[in-house]
Amino acid sequence: MTHFNGNLIDVMVLFLGERSISHSYGNKAVCDFIYDMLVYTGVPGDAIIYTSSNSGDSRIPQKQDIFDYLREFFVNSYSDEKIYVIYVTSEEMGGSWPAVSEVGAGWITQNQHDIFNINNFNPRKPLDVDSPWANMAFEEGNIRLNQMELDIIADKLIYACTQLSFNSQPKDDVLREIRRRVLIA
Repeated sequence: MTHFNGNLIDVMVLFLGERSISHSYGNKAVCDFIYDMLVYTGVPGDAIIYTSSNSGDSRIPQKQDIFDYLREFFVNSYSDEKIYVIYVTSEEMGGSWPAVSEVGAGWITQNQHDIFNINNFNPRKPLDVDSPWANMAFEEGNIRLNQMELDIIADKLIYACTQLSFNSQPKDDVLREIRRRVLIA
């Protein structure tokens, strides 16, 4: 399957399998952090679709329409691949047509997903709001986590890795790397 490019939404949808991160460009720093941590934890960059990735391995091919690509991705993945989506949710998400489209496509295909949330936004169904989600404070270009959120994020990164049959880094290493990249309250 081909890969994925660009700026989607305020939902970083990380489709893991041939997997993706979609989001609004305003939260790119948070999405970059999650992408970098997934790669660090053990998910190969070329196994992630992230429209705003700085790495060509994770963007859609040049000159390919993003909505056509996503439609093909969801239809093909539904029938023959593991897919795991990470939604990065925030206040701006509801106003983003691409984000709403991706949540809808994920709901229709009933893919496994997880939620990484920005600034205490309350995600809604059809996302899995009954399971705990990770929350990150993001202000003035800095990501801030408390100790509990630090641990939740490490667990979610490792879980995504193992759900897709990739070997993950040990949790202590993942925690150490997160601490190196963000502010801990």
